[in-house]
Formats: sequence, structure tokens, C-alpha cells
Amino acid sequence: MKYLPLALMTAATFVLPMAAKAEMTPEQKKEVEALVHQYVLEHGELLIESVNKYQAKQEEESNAKASVKAKELLASLKTEKNMSIAGNPDGDITIVEFFDFNCGYCKKAFEEIQKLLKDDKNVKIVFYDMPILGPDSLESSKWTLAAKRQNKYFEYHTALMQHQGGKDESVYKKIGEDLKLDMDKLAKDKASAEVEQEIKTHIGKAQELGIQGTPGFLIEDKVFRGYIPYEVIQNTIKELRASKKQ
Repeated sequence: MKYLPLALMTAATFVLPMAAKAEMTPEQKKEVEALVHQYVLEHGELLIESVNKYQAKQEEESNAKASVKAKELLASLKTEKNMSIAGNPDGDITIVEFFDFNCGYCKKAFEEIQKLLKDDKNVKIVFYDMPILGPDSLESSKWTLAAKRQNKYFEYHTALMQHQGGKDESVYKKIGEDLKLDMDKLAKDKASAEVEQEIKTHIGKAQELGIQGTPGFLIEDKVFRGYIPYEVIQNTIKELRASKKQ
């Protein structure tokens, strides 16, 4: 902590004069501990208030840093040639989603994304695979990013998001066959170091933004940690477009 909670700061005023004179005896230590304990019992609301202020300050600082990182990420996407995207590549609003194929809220968020793509033809959505929910999540991301090497990322992504039940190699291959992919190339790319590195990069970007779970979103430089309903997405886009006109 950068500062002590108020209750402990007050209690410390009892300790410091004693410590300045001499080493406290066991009896003195017990007396000080009793005073601190009694103070906390009688003024617990001050301790809670101090902790709440500290947490709010930390969150404010974290959001400010995340906003800077979001702007840097958006700037890098302007020249990125290997994006996993859907929607309008030249859209005026960019949304980045960090997701896991086994995340229930990510599947719900995908419904919102489909609706957005239908309703708004001027939005670009960039997908960042963040497979943090186990080996199956990692496999799903690898196969999907391999499909991107054949320009079928979003189609493969959609198939996995809509898939019900467990997934194994036969499921991944069946999706590839349905999409008429080159299966030999798909398997080779899925096992490549490039795909593995891409996933590590995505997870690293999430960590920089303070996104620890899925889903997570950037709507331009605004960071959202967790699922957000369609109305929030719409309103945020509306506000951003209005601000760009000013």
C-alpha cells in the first residue's frame, strides 16, 4: 500500500513515541495491540472508508494505464497484416474482443457481436484468442488461427462458438472439411510455432490492459473487463461517433 488505512495510522501514533524511547516490553506490546484492536472495533467504518478510497484510487490508475495501452494497440492495428477480423475492415469504430471458446459469457457475447454485425455495417471487430480455460480452449484457438491462414477465421470461429458439446480432433477436422479447407495445410499450421506465438501475444496484450478473464473488450480506447450487453456496446459506439464529429 502507498498509505496506511486511517485507523492504523491513528494507532501508529501510540506506537511511535514508545518505540522512540526504548524497545517495548511484552506488556507494552500487548497494550498497544489492545488499543489498536479497540480502535478498529469502535471506528471500523473509517477503516472501510480508507480501504475503499485506496481501491478506487488503484482502479482509477489502472484504468488510466489501460486506456494508454488501448490507444497503443489500436494504433498498431492500423498496420497489422495478420488480424482475425469480422465486419468492415475500414470501419470507423474498432472493437477488440479477448475471448475463450469455452467461456459461457463469450458465447453470449458472440450473439451480441452477430447482432452488431447485422445492424452496423461500419464496425470492425478484431478477435484476440485468449485460451485460459484449459487444453481444449488452447486447441480450439490453434485450429481457428490455422483456418485464418486460409482466410476462413471468422467462419471457423462461428462454427466453434455455435458448437454444442465436447470437442476433439474429429470435430475440428469436420469443421475444416465443411469449410472446404486444405486439411493438410490446416493441420500443419495448427501445429506451427507462428500460431503458438500469436496466442502468447494475444494473452500478453490482455495482461497489459488488465484483462484477466474472458470476455474482455476494447471499444476504441475504452476498456471493458467482462461481458457487456448489446445496449452498452451500442451506446458506447454512439458516444464515440458523436465525439469524433466535435
